[in-house]
Amino acid sequence: MKHSFIADRVIYKFYTINSNNLNSLNDRKVWLSHPSHFNDPFDAKLRIHGEEDFDILDKVADFLIDGDKELEKYFSSDSLRVHLGEWIDDDPSKAIPPAFTDTFEFALRNSKKDASELISFLRKEMPDALALKNFMATYFCLGISSFATEPHDPKMWASYGNDHKGICVRYVLTSDEFNTQNELHCTSVSYKDGPHGSCESSGAFKLETILDQLSLKSRDWVNEKEVRLVSLNRSNRLVEVPGLEMTGICFGLYTSLADQKLIKGLLSANHSDLTYYNARLNDHFLKIDWSNSSEGLEEDLIYKPLIEPKS
Repeated sequence: MKHSFIADRVIYKFYTINSNNLNSLNDRKVWLSHPSHFNDPFDAKLRIHGEEDFDILDKVADFLIDGDKELEKYFSSDSLRVHLGEWIDDDPSKAIPPAFTDTFEFALRNSKKDASELISFLRKEMPDALALKNFMATYFCLGISSFATEPHDPKMWASYGNDHKGICVRYVLTSDEFNTQNELHCTSVSYKDGPHGSCESSGAFKLETILDQLSLKSRDWVNEKEVRLVSLNRSNRLVEVPGLEMTGICFGLYTSLADQKLIKGLLSANHSDLTYYNARLNDHFLKIDWSNSSEGLEEDLIYKPLIEPKS
C-alpha cells in the first residue's frame, strides 16, 4: 500500500504576490523545490550511512581543496577537513566521519558552481559505492511543495504571506484522482526534537523510510501543521497535481486593492468559480478569519479553538 494514500482533504498554501506565483496559479501548477533551498537546515534530511562513508568524505575533501574551487573562499584545507570529520588528538588519520550525506549536502550548498563537476568526479572515482549510488538516485532529484492544514495563524501569514500583503489559497485534494498516480506522495510532517532518522546503505531502500526522513521537522515549527507533496524524480519545476483543485483565495490584511484587482482579472478566465475572501481579525482570539465580501463569514473559515476556553 502506498505510504501516501490519502483521504479527501482541504489544504492551504501561502503565496507572495509576484508574476511567477500568479502564472503558476493560473496554470493550475505548483512548484516543487529542492530541499537545499529550504530555510531550515534540518529539514528534509536524507541521511545515509555505509561502510564507504570515510572514503567518500575523503574524496569530497580532495576535490574541494584541489585547485581554484569556490569553497576555498569559505574554508582553508584544514578547516574543511575538520568539518568533514572530527579529528582526535589533532590527528587527521583518526577522524570520525559524520553521515557523509550531511557533509556532502553542506559542501554543495556552499559550492553550487562545483556541484555537477563534483558529482561526475565521485561517480568516476567510486562507481561501486552503494551509499553514494543511493544518495545520488534520491537527493538530487527531490522536489517538495509545502502546504498548511489551517489558514488562521498570523505567524504563517507573516512568514509566507509576505507580512500579510500576500494571499492564501484554499485547495481541495481529491483522493480518487491523487491515489491513482505514483509520481507524487502526500505526507504529513512529524514534529520532534530528534533523533535523526537514517538509512543503512547496504539494506533495502524503502519508500516509506525515505518519506519518513523527508517529513521530520523540529518541534519549533509545529505551528505550521504542514502537509507536503513529495516527488523523488522531479525537482525545481512546476507540476500539475492530479486531484488538487483551487477553490478559494484569501487576500491578506494588507494586500493592496491594486493587487486584488490584478489577481481577480488574471484568474477570471480559467477560474471563474473561485471564491474570494478577505482576511479579518477574529473577534475573540489572536487569529485570522476569512470573510467573503458578498456572503460574510463562512462557518468553516472562522477560527475555533480545539478546547473552548473556560468562561
